[in-house]
Amino acid sequence: MKALKAILLSFLFLINYFSYGKISLNNNISNINSSLSITKHLNEITDCENPFTVVKKNNQIEFGTTLSLMVINNTDAISTWQIQNNLGVLKTGVGNKTDDFLFSIPGKYRVIFSAPASGTHTAHADTAFVNVLPIKMIIHTEEAKISSTPIVSQTVNGMYLLIPVEISSFKGESVEFGPFTSNSTGIDGISATFSKTEKLKPGIHELRFELTGTPSSAGPIQLGFFNFLGEGFFYNFLISNTK
Repeated sequence: MKALKAILLSFLFLINYFSYGKISLNNNISNINSSLSITKHLNEITDCENPFTVVKKNNQIEFGTTLSLMVINNTDAISTWQIQNNLGVLKTGVGNKTDDFLFSIPGKYRVIFSAPASGTHTAHADTAFVNVLPIKMIIHTEEAKISSTPIVSQTVNGMYLLIPVEISSFKGESVEFGPFTSNSTGIDGISATFSKTEKLKPGIHELRFELTGTPSSAGPIQLGFFNFLGEGFFYNFLISNTK
């Protein structure tokens, strides 16, 4: 009788053992499947390849310039934007392009575009940077005057070019310019040089550029002059065949 009882107890133990093992195994499989499902979903979200990027990352402008910035947004979410400097948020809006904004004060600005998560896409954000210079220079090449007409195969040494230049500065301080040399394009052989360094007060100044060299042929020729941003202002004239 005792032997039969022992056999029955052993049998019940084995049933409970295998039942518990089966439950544990099923639970483990279920947990693994859940983890794979979550991982797959996360991969679907984080593998979003639709572009969300500002059109121009780094921008440099002169104070008093109005500028609008854009983001390339190929997601299905609506983007928002905000313009910031060290004082905080200056302006906000909705869309892939900012309103025209007047950067009247020199300094460093951030333009942040963002879009919320949508469907299988994560939230997106990108930032453009704007550096606003405290000085401004406009070179009025349309009002430039050349001292005499250059002639093909004859030196231009001793000739000069007078160009009005307009200077502005945020605090009214003088702006340093020069030395500067421009080499001709269209026809080779002529250079225009401002050889000294000069401090220019805000206002209009007439700068004298000395011409040197010998034009290689007759026809149209161009000299380029550049401000502190590297923006070009161009003077076009003709090299004559005869006097």
